Amino acid sequence: MRLDLYAGLADRNGNVFGKNERFKAFLDDLTELTGGLSVMDQIGRYKNREGKIIEEPSVVITIFGINEDQLSAVKEIVRNFLKETDQESAVLVRDLVNPEFIEV
Repeated sequence: MRLDLYAGLADRNGNVFGKNERFKAFLDDLTELTGGLSVMDQIGRYKNREGKIIEEPSVVITIFGINEDQLSAVKEIVRNFLKETDQESAVLVRDLVNPEFIEV
């Protein structure tokens, strides 16, 4: 399974927290659970619950090769991160893929 997690780096009031220590701990938690991930920087745009269009720095975190049990744990890690950083939501896209890890 491949997961793409789209997460903002600002709270619901637009205050950018960026890649602070809490974000790094979030990545550490995900890496510990899944064994590895990739992070890409981007700019995200969305309409908040009040109907205002928000633009913020964001990331896409891609994780390959996890199972259903790990997926539940990933969702819980994400929920905790959202609560601690005062965000409304993140987007998780799940695809079934057949990754091949090349090792030496």
